[in-house]
Amino acid sequence: MKAQKRVPLYLQIYEDLKGKIASGEYLEGEYLPSERELHEGYHVERATVRRALELLVKDGLLVKIPGAGSKVKGKDTDCPLEKGESCENNIAFVLPGDAPEKITEPFTSNIFYYFERECKRKNYHLFYTNLTAEDQFSTDLLQCDLAGIVWVSRVPHELILQAKQKRIPSLLISNSYPDSLSILCDNSNGIYQAMEHLFSLGHRSIAYLGGTPGYLNAIERKNGYLSALTRLELPFRPDFVMTGDWSFDSGYRCTKRLLEQTRDFTAICCANDTMALGAMKALMVSGLSVPEDVSVIGFDNIESCRYSIPPLSTVSIDTELFAKQIMRSLLELIENREGIAPIKILIQSRLCVRDSTGPAN
Repeated sequence: MKAQKRVPLYLQIYEDLKGKIASGEYLEGEYLPSERELHEGYHVERATVRRALELLVKDGLLVKIPGAGSKVKGKDTDCPLEKGESCENNIAFVLPGDAPEKITEPFTSNIFYYFERECKRKNYHLFYTNLTAEDQFSTDLLQCDLAGIVWVSRVPHELILQAKQKRIPSLLISNSYPDSLSILCDNSNGIYQAMEHLFSLGHRSIAYLGGTPGYLNAIERKNGYLSALTRLELPFRPDFVMTGDWSFDSGYRCTKRLLEQTRDFTAICCANDTMALGAMKALMVSGLSVPEDVSVIGFDNIESCRYSIPPLSTVSIDTELFAKQIMRSLLELIENREGIAPIKILIQSRLCVRDSTGPAN
């Protein structure tokens, strides 16, 4: 496949596979080559292939079959699973349709990995998809006699209500509605631990990089920062607060913008690790050392934290424990179709200190 200038690789692969499906090279009911075969064939990273496949799933051209691969979806397929297969042992992991890359984010992918393992232990099949309220695929999904649904992040409330009307056991993670059971990170306490750690090192001027507005994790983590300022009796400075979108690039851009406005801060608290890694990059290209000039701390404890230079201090969420709680709660809902109380279950966080935080100068 000839690369097109300025077109991201995953979009080139997406268009190429889409064309092969349209031309009949991959027929209805056939499986595409495995992700390994595709990434070797296209000479790209596996994550790049995965992003292309996710877009095809979103378009309704493919369906993920747990343990089998990506299958071309026929126009007459009523169920988003294997044609003719019972859905009774299948669990859907549903992400917002406006974020097709979400499954590749480290925190979400870790939860999915551990939850898939729990499902296998309990003889359930797990698949994921991205949905908006307008997707025809959402109608197909809710027509299935699914064992359960895990709604991830900012999925439209109307989809959740439709599932409840059809009495499909379901719960939310990283989001909350008054009528639903939800499993959440202890975001506020996690940020407080990060702020208290910086405070204990003598930092009194702490900037904050927040996540995408409107997402519960972003809201609660920013509120945790503001609450920590009050509890630690630190002044609030609007010029210390930046808003990103969870990505490395946004962490980099926010930190560069922060540095253009002021250099009064001695530490940066970030709403996730990926932005924190971007912040460290921006500080270093600006001639500042971490942690000698500015300390940086993140949230989530993704794997790359251990390998950054310096290794990133962070707040850790036990994603394996998170997945086990999802399984326990969903099984309770499955066994009691009348539903259980719409409660919030918080997964506790813990401070993980590495080399990116040090004494204030």
